[in-house]
Amino acid sequence: MNIEKKVAFVGPMPPPLGGVAIMNRAFQELVNDTYDIFCFNTSRGNEREDLYNTNKIKNILPQIIKMKAFVAFAKNDSYNIANLFVTTGFGFIREAFFIFVLKLFNKRIIVHLHSKKHGEYFLSKSRIRILAYFLNKTDKIIVLSDDHYKYFSQYFDKEKMTVIENFVDYEKYSCSMDDKYKEFLYVGRLSEKKGFFDLLDSIEILKNKGLMLKIHILGAPENDYVEQEIDRKISEKGITKYLEFHGLKYGKEKYELFKKCTYFVFPSHFENSPVVLKEAIASKMAIITSDLDANQNVLKVLDDFCLFRTGDANDLAKTIMSIVNNEKRTHLLMEKASKTTLYDKSIAKTKLMALINDLREKGSL
Repeated sequence: MNIEKKVAFVGPMPPPLGGVAIMNRAFQELVNDTYDIFCFNTSRGNEREDLYNTNKIKNILPQIIKMKAFVAFAKNDSYNIANLFVTTGFGFIREAFFIFVLKLFNKRIIVHLHSKKHGEYFLSKSRIRILAYFLNKTDKIIVLSDDHYKYFSQYFDKEKMTVIENFVDYEKYSCSMDDKYKEFLYVGRLSEKKGFFDLLDSIEILKNKGLMLKIHILGAPENDYVEQEIDRKISEKGITKYLEFHGLKYGKEKYELFKKCTYFVFPSHFENSPVVLKEAIASKMAIITSDLDANQNVLKVLDDFCLFRTGDANDLAKTIMSIVNNEKRTHLLMEKASKTTLYDKSIAKTKLMALINDLREKGSL
């Protein structure tokens, strides 16, 4: 096997249907026509993923097993370039270990940083220097946006940093605006922090105002307790007929939901650089989103989109009502989305190939 034609990818793979897992698979697909892919999957493979479970002790043994397996993976001499997906929560302790081991076995490392700018364990003022220490030991650092580059360049080696946006294969979302139904789509984890409960509250408000709408739900609750709470709220509010749950969908089934719906509603309380907004743009949708900076950074290419105050169900309901009752505005928003291809996969592929080729030229350490 030709070591020069093999690249390792380290990170979670679906399931679950999380942003990092989806992009890990997508980035592998970008280069698998040129390179043989060697993958180390850090996911447990569960369809549900409770990201906010604070029981760290329960997670220790599985992580130790993963770390032991990773040593054997890193020792493999059939590749010398590894693309490592890194987050900045408590789990970075494991990823710092991965960096150490990859360096130990003379691998060249591309770090793919999926991160907010604030609010995670290794982003505090007292810990971000630890994050920077390990990342600056690697060869290349990919960040998600120009905004992230500006922020992290005060800590990371600028010479190693490159912006590669999360991307979309526009061809898979290609559709006609005239073929869409006047229906809504929500995509994401069904959790409080993703704003799903705000969405349920807003639907109740709209129901009480006499507005009927249909919202397709693509995603799953993070645990059984949340699922029970969702069921209770839907029954209590009497909004069952407003919602159609599809669970976790991949491939064609997912693309068809994007292509057939007119409106995309995204009430999340936190984001890094959400790929679902880019999927909505590629699908020519009218987008309604919480007013997070990360969301606005993605959508600014459109010049026009609908914002509501994060966590405010009343403002979300008001925004939904205003756009549903305004066909002209809806059509204008869809047209704006149809005219941009900034997030197409071709751009990301060119950049990633350039990074890999540069490391290939330098050879092993």
